[in-house]
Amino acid sequence: MAMSRVPFDSRTPRSGAAPAARGHIQTTVQGLEQGRQTARQRPLPDVARSLLVDALHERATQGDLIDARAVSDAWLAARASFGVDTEPRGDKKVELGSQPWRFLGARVLGLGGPIAKAQLCAIQRQRAQPLQLPAASRLTWNVGESKHVVDIAREAFGASRALDFITLWRSWGGYPVGGPGDQSTTRCAQQRTFTRLPWKDKLDTDDMKRVLHGEVLIMENPHSKQLDFVAREHNTLDVLLAAWALGRPMPTKVLHFDRHSDYITEADAGTTGRRYLAGAPQAAAWWSLLDVIQRADGDPLANPTRDVAFVTYLSPRQDEREDRVLNFGRSSPIPPRERQWQRVAEGLRNAPADFVSYDLDLSMPSHQMNGTKSMLRDPDFQRAMQGATTRLFVVSPEFSGGGDLIKNAHAVHSPATYARVLNVIRRAAATGGRPSV
Repeated sequence: MAMSRVPFDSRTPRSGAAPAARGHIQTTVQGLEQGRQTARQRPLPDVARSLLVDALHERATQGDLIDARAVSDAWLAARASFGVDTEPRGDKKVELGSQPWRFLGARVLGLGGPIAKAQLCAIQRQRAQPLQLPAASRLTWNVGESKHVVDIAREAFGASRALDFITLWRSWGGYPVGGPGDQSTTRCAQQRTFTRLPWKDKLDTDDMKRVLHGEVLIMENPHSKQLDFVAREHNTLDVLLAAWALGRPMPTKVLHFDRHSDYITEADAGTTGRRYLAGAPQAAAWWSLLDVIQRADGDPLANPTRDVAFVTYLSPRQDEREDRVLNFGRSSPIPPRERQWQRVAEGLRNAPADFVSYDLDLSMPSHQMNGTKSMLRDPDFQRAMQGATTRLFVVSPEFSGGGDLIKNAHAVHSPATYARVLNVIRRAAATGGRPSV
């Protein structure tokens, strides 16, 4: 269905007829969606479509001119962020979200493209008024309930800025789980849903299947009140918002265990500034973005160059040619010597971390586990893990076989294997026991 070339002005008139403005926006979005469905493309999820309409209406009531073109640009950006659209790339079509490193920044998307225009508008709003968390969340979130990240972002920032958040720093696209050649392989959803569960000392295969299909599991230790998140990918900004929604204070010191830094520089992404990595996937850039969200008092969540301790290890058996493919994951403001566990542990004795993330690809496959066993046995590791108020465990299944070249992104191992390795790490953190898989 072709979009109408006749623009409409959806700013609320002086008579205050706001419903008409919302109706115009909703009708335009519905028409655009019908055109994509006619072309047999997936529709925008209901939660995303509702956010889009509410956000544009909110901007209209604030005085922005929201015409048909502005709606179309925002709609295209939303479809890209939620991984449901395709965009021409030369003589091919690439699913946005399936290979996110091809879409880092406006340099790749093209400054004249509608998606990039929507992102640049979001950047301008971010510069004028940074995303700021309220002092407390009003969400009611009981054990057994699930929340979509859109609902959490709405509560934190309002509809308009929640749409900016989703547009600027998106999720990876869902990818197949089951392994190459597995007839049961299914394409998974983006990681957008958070579910509270009762505390478990050990996760099982069914739990890991949920994680691999895009669900983030949250468990609170009934004794220490420590909050554990288990996620498929490293969408740490989403996790921090969920922790805020559950009443947790934002971190003052972050401890990051990973084979990749998840830090992107301007040179890596080709953007006009590190603080505004438009289009960058959270999983590859979250460390760089810790200062784009402000606390209630106006201070940033964390200073990326001062408040993060990074521990990494790369087995000599890793394929160096493959490791260079995603070299932006190697960037870090921390010198190589300061990334070794022994040096990090010394610093943590004086400044312990209250937020810890542990990516399983640091200990997968087996030669990576062999190189990290001494760390997992270290009493300092146990103290660091037990002292954090919030912990994030990330599966990163596409990297768990070693190397960084993703020809066909898929979960390399079975859900049972991921559950077993995760349980080893959590057990070592709890008891300092001898890790074995």
